[in-house]
Amino acid sequence: MGRNKGFRAWFYFRNGWSLYFAFIFAAVNTLTVTYFLAIERYPLLNEIFPTFAHYIAVVSCVGVPFLILIGYVHYKRTAARKAEVDISYETDAYKARTLVNTEISMKLNLKLIDVVMKLSKNEKIPDENYQEIKKLYADLIGRGGAWQDTGSIEDFYKTSSFVSTIENRQGFKIACIEEIALLNKWINRKNILNSIKFYGNCEYSSYLKKLIYK
Repeated sequence: MGRNKGFRAWFYFRNGWSLYFAFIFAAVNTLTVTYFLAIERYPLLNEIFPTFAHYIAVVSCVGVPFLILIGYVHYKRTAARKAEVDISYETDAYKARTLVNTEISMKLNLKLIDVVMKLSKNEKIPDENYQEIKKLYADLIGRGGAWQDTGSIEDFYKTSSFVSTIENRQGFKIACIEEIALLNKWINRKNILNSIKFYGNCEYSSYLKKLIYK
């Protein structure tokens, strides 16, 4: 969490600028320009808004609720919001994988609940149920997958040793996010190069280089 403080500060700065400062500055600029360059030059409008304070009060009372309504409609009723969410999942490997795993996990949990209910009623479990559970488990874990428990320090060290052995023997990283995203075409070669710059000179960066230069 404490790494890359410079990049974190840059991210916070951009969010503070775009979400707050730029928004407030744009609002003040819009009110000022429209009043002093437009309303003051038209007598009819000047009678409706005799002072700048009157103009701000009217715009706030009418404009703020109207903009809230527009924002609500955008999130609840428009296809634009759906497109935004779709793009966020398409461009984020973490979200995309979580969505897939959640769907499979739900099917697996429902099937296990069905088996437990039958057992509680002393019903015989058909072989088809076991086969379905095995298939869902295989889909969730993946081919060649293995379940490792890290509930204790000893288990943690065993799992660490297991992962290290597998990676060294096979020459592949386990659960390399960038590799998964690249194979699924969620990211491209440029994104991998950016990750290499981000991680710096390390073993993981060397592995990422092999993905795009092999």
